[in-house]
Amino acid sequence: MLSLTATGLYLAVGAVCLYAAVSTGREGASRPGRAIWLAIAALFVILAASRMLNAEDRVRDLMRVWLNAGIGYEARRTIQGPIAATVLALSGLAGIALLLGFRPTRSGARVERALLWATRASAAMLVLVALRLISFHPVDAILYQPLRLNWVFDIGLTALVGIAALAHAHPWRIREVGRRSRHG
Repeated sequence: MLSLTATGLYLAVGAVCLYAAVSTGREGASRPGRAIWLAIAALFVILAASRMLNAEDRVRDLMRVWLNAGIGYEARRTIQGPIAATVLALSGLAGIALLLGFRPTRSGARVERALLWATRASAAMLVLVALRLISFHPVDAILYQPLRLNWVFDIGLTALVGIAALAHAHPWRIREVGRRSRHG
């Protein structure tokens, strides 16, 4: 049931991202943003297909078979630990780069910030998928027990992308207090 809900949520967010891509170019948004929104929409469609086909479970099972045939399943931690540490380190560096390397232009700052948050959340989603695939026991203990942080992160990041896409497609106009027209 949860997988079906996640699939529907992924598809809904993919559709909203597609709508954000179509709306790019208005409200001072940069044209390259369209390609990013399309890539994010594609990511969520792929995540939906992956969830429907149980692709993560199948890849994880194939990796276990490969490890059994190669170094032995019990020795898997010698590989999983460094891979998990590398994924976390690279995602940390990418996060820092996203924080420091992007400065929205003045004309479309609100719209570009929405794109930045969607990009950050999508990158974090990819890290979450990678950590689930690696299936390193200490990481799994955090993700799957007792609060099921896996689902909290998954739903939270997906919702963040959806909200950012909506904010991009329909930027809210906040009226400044005290600023009124003298002619009306």
